[in-house]
Amino acid sequence: ARVLFPSQVEAALLSLPGVAPHYQITLATDVLVVRFEPAPGAPSTATSSATISATLSERLGCRCHVERVAPGSLPRSTGKAQRVTTSPQQQGATQP
Repeated sequence: ARVLFPSQVEAALLSLPGVAPHYQITLATDVLVVRFEPAPGAPSTATSSATISATLSERLGCRCHVERVAPGSLPRSTGKAQRVTTSPQQQGATQP
């Protein structure tokens, strides 16, 4: 299993044009799910899920499923951002 830090995902994601700094990572059993908001005025071609998924998979060395969501739809936090969650399947797999 490869160790992947949230900061690596953030660096790869935010290096792409048209991506806002609002995203959420979900750890699933066999794939990393990344939901992101496009930057204001970003063309949909620059932030297509397929393009970003391919780029993240290449840079991070793992399978990524990327979902573009509407601006303002991801939760905001006034403190430390809670950007990483686990899928229900992943939670069940870690319990004895």
